[in-house]
Amino acid sequence: MKKNWKIILLVVVILGGIGFWYGMQQYNRKPKGAGDMKAEFTMTAADLTKAFTDDEAGSGTKYNAKPMLISGTVRGVEKDDAGIYTITLAGDGDMSNVVCTMSNEESGLDTVKEGDALNIQGFCNGAQTMLGTDVLMNRCAIKK
Repeated sequence: MKKNWKIILLVVVILGGIGFWYGMQQYNRKPKGAGDMKAEFTMTAADLTKAFTDDEAGSGTKYNAKPMLISGTVRGVEKDDAGIYTITLAGDGDMSNVVCTMSNEESGLDTVKEGDALNIQGFCNGAQTMLGTDVLMNRCAIKK
């Protein structure tokens, strides 16, 4: 009888250890970046902002959470206190932009400057409309 309890305890400890290891792997897993995926849509920043200006709800349904490759001219580059870069691509008007929050692993962003032509791949995250239309993208990466 004592031997059975030792075997049961050993099995429980082993299964608990495996469960803990798997849980930690899932907890520390990073989301897959858009640069690792095939783009479902390829378009210019002007076309994307125009699509959201014309039909925000329909464009949101079509593009949100999908990997997209956007080409455009850099209107601005910002770096926050955490070291995360945001690149703004010019849209179809003076008040329309595509705002791309870059992934943390992206390097070489300190050389990007206003006026550069870039191809950026990321996940569309909807639009903000106040004075113009800003389409938001996250987990972005520069595509060469």
